[in-house]
Amino acid sequence: MGKLHDAIGAMLCGELDARTEWDEPPQLYRLHVSSGVPRLVPVRIPLPMWEMARPPEVLAFIADGMADHGLRNHEADLHGMAFRHEGWLVEVDEPATLGRAEVRRTHEMALDHTLNTHPDRIEVRMLYAVDRAGITYATEVRRGADHARCLVVYPSTDPEVVPVGSVLDALDSMVQTLTSVELAPRVEPPGWLGGRR
Repeated sequence: MGKLHDAIGAMLCGELDARTEWDEPPQLYRLHVSSGVPRLVPVRIPLPMWEMARPPEVLAFIADGMADHGLRNHEADLHGMAFRHEGWLVEVDEPATLGRAEVRRTHEMALDHTLNTHPDRIEVRMLYAVDRAGITYATEVRRGADHARCLVVYPSTDPEVVPVGSVLDALDSMVQTLTSVELAPRVEPPGWLGGRR
């Protein structure tokens, strides 16, 4: 099983590394695995739909629609769902070195979706995936970087390192709806500075 997770992570990094253009529209994918080989299959979403709201909000709307209509997948090799989009990142040091007020302000800006105004912002392309075992893949590449990085997080991992947020909530919902597999709920880590959005 570990080899499959490594193969999925490498494939997701490869997908980001292959993209050279920026300011692309978001993309939803089905994650398939056949004979141990993972692949991404784009889901056709009309471009105007992504322009209706922020990409995570549109993704949540799509996930709710799938659940409301009880969609089920009939492809035996469907292994999960993935979502690619662009956004902003601000790196913050530990509160002891930077000051708790600055850390809190940066988290508040993230929740208010105003990181694009922060002077230390970094543009990133992100590709998240959730598979039917509840494993989360968080892949990102920073604009100007040579290679993407991928973090693979297993469901039993310490809650302090489990990614949370509306994109992952939507992917969890899609995987559960399409595969009829029940995933463990995500728990916000202790001391989390804000709620999901």
